[in-house]
Amino acid sequence: MTTVTLDFAVDNGIMQFRTPTGFHLTSGRCALTTTRGESRPTDCERLGVRHDLCVRRLSGAAVEFRQTVRNLGREDLKIEEVCAFSGRLDLEGAGWRAAHVELFKRDRYFEGYNAYTGGLFAPLPGLEAELGLSEDLPFPGLFITHPERGTVLMAVLSQDRCKPVWRLHRRGAATELCALDHFSGVPHLLVRPGAELSTERWVLLWTAGGVEEAVEKYYALLRRKMTFRGEDSVLRRAVVWGSWNYNYRPRGHMDITHDYLAANARALTELVPERPRFVMIDDGYQRGSSTGGTKGWFASCLEIFHADGAPPHDPALFPRGMQAVAGDIVRAGVVPAIWTTPRLHRESSLARERPEWLLALSGGRDFGPRSAYLDYSIPEVREYTRAAWRTILRDWGYRAVKLDFWTIPFEVPFVRFRNRDRTAIELRNLFLSDLREIVPDGGYILTGVAVNGGNPFVGRYVDAARCAQDIGDGLWSLVRESASYLSVVPAFYRHDGLLADADSVGWCPRMTPSENRLWATMALMTGGMCEIGGDLTTLAPEGRALLRKVVTTFAPARRTRYDFEAAGLCGVPAQRMVLERDDGVWEAHFNWMEYARETRQPPGARDLWSGKKLGACQVIPPHDVVWFRH
Repeated sequence: MTTVTLDFAVDNGIMQFRTPTGFHLTSGRCALTTTRGESRPTDCERLGVRHDLCVRRLSGAAVEFRQTVRNLGREDLKIEEVCAFSGRLDLEGAGWRAAHVELFKRDRYFEGYNAYTGGLFAPLPGLEAELGLSEDLPFPGLFITHPERGTVLMAVLSQDRCKPVWRLHRRGAATELCALDHFSGVPHLLVRPGAELSTERWVLLWTAGGVEEAVEKYYALLRRKMTFRGEDSVLRRAVVWGSWNYNYRPRGHMDITHDYLAANARALTELVPERPRFVMIDDGYQRGSSTGGTKGWFASCLEIFHADGAPPHDPALFPRGMQAVAGDIVRAGVVPAIWTTPRLHRESSLARERPEWLLALSGGRDFGPRSAYLDYSIPEVREYTRAAWRTILRDWGYRAVKLDFWTIPFEVPFVRFRNRDRTAIELRNLFLSDLREIVPDGGYILTGVAVNGGNPFVGRYVDAARCAQDIGDGLWSLVRESASYLSVVPAFYRHDGLLADADSVGWCPRMTPSENRLWATMALMTGGMCEIGGDLTTLAPEGRALLRKVVTTFAPARRTRYDFEAAGLCGVPAQRMVLERDDGVWEAHFNWMEYARETRQPPGARDLWSGKKLGACQVIPPHDVVWFRH
């Protein structure tokens, strides 16, 4: 017999939800704002539509709801806004809080700011906000949680056309909650005569536990409806060496050549003889990218495939071309991967000769003094882009890609597509699907900027996503910043779904050995994929020993646990992480402070770095870590 823990009722098109522990969501109306007027399930015939609210129980603790609308008229139906739920939030007792990744960080590229709060929670009642429009692929759910009464998650089980947005505002002593299916890129959703449109599938689920337990239940529901690329990805076993991070050569991060990459492929074979391994060529191979250093840096790629008579690569650094580099990597026993981006330089020959292909922004905005993007709603743009992927992944022989700076043409609210038949989310899905179709079996797609806020729906197409900042040279300031992200964002990933990329582990000579160990441990405890960096041919012995420990320890993970309610607060990263794997449970205690920290461990635990037996009460020096296996 199933115990009902989440009760719901639907009466005359009005939804109500409640748990036995004091959560009440009442007077919930759904509506479509159309050019014919507002349509509701109980008031729609006058508009010439059939409008239905579909609600069904998924379990004793989860309810799914969505709307469908059929156009019964002879003219097109134009939908301007989709309200999934608008009602009153009543909470018994004190101590309730809302949680959303945008309460931790928000990216607004075209409003000129990125906001980092260092927190994740806000008190209820009292919170007034609009959440869900961050341009960094936020986790698509709003949590309402109480330390004693449990957690309710309102989220979506699909992201085919729209993304979820929540508006909360006070009305007297109560809080009004409005949940929207938000779309961008087009002025309206079009329903042709006789056609039917379904909104996204929403879910409300309850658990007696906290946010982490709600995320676990949410992923269990998602797995019924979609397959994650991360489930069987080679990145769960492989070691990836990337050419960007810890690159201390004269021209900085993009200072790469044919010989440098081939030599590191051979060195990677020696370092990692027993598992799949990739050399991932990052920015620096494209023509025009070899001038100067990181000052004034700008990276673009897609325009190099425009037939303007120039080679796509830098001939001074890669005289035999990119296919030859891939061949030498393969001959070293390594799989070749490469960085790419759909971003263009505004002064490129492609941008100048095909201005009608360029994506527009509303309000006279542009993508910056150097950036441009192609409009993926234009069929010729789609074919040009697919041809570029075919060149990289078939003609050149690369088997995997790192996709950077790709979210902007789909996530910012100001994009305006020339063809109005698909929303930005539909085109985002099409863009990723097109690339996935061309990636060879056994390859991968790793996405970079924007730093992913845990959106699982891109996991239908990509294997992994960066969840922290660019580690760059691996300096302590960068480590601390990235560690703050890793203390919150991976809670919204799962290691058999969208894999978390901590960016990379390497040996920074300007950090102490203990600081290098601390960062390597946190990256491993994140549990998604294993990326390393630095010139493997010139590594100091202690650097080689650290990387050897990392690559031999890494293995497929199931779940990372930590107290993320406290982690990241005021910039202080997680102090403890637990990683669950099939081969056991791994635990790490970090000290990010400038003074010693005292921790307690199970009797008999041994530090995995030093091999020494840990005391039940252990003092960790500043900027150090203890790491053991249960």
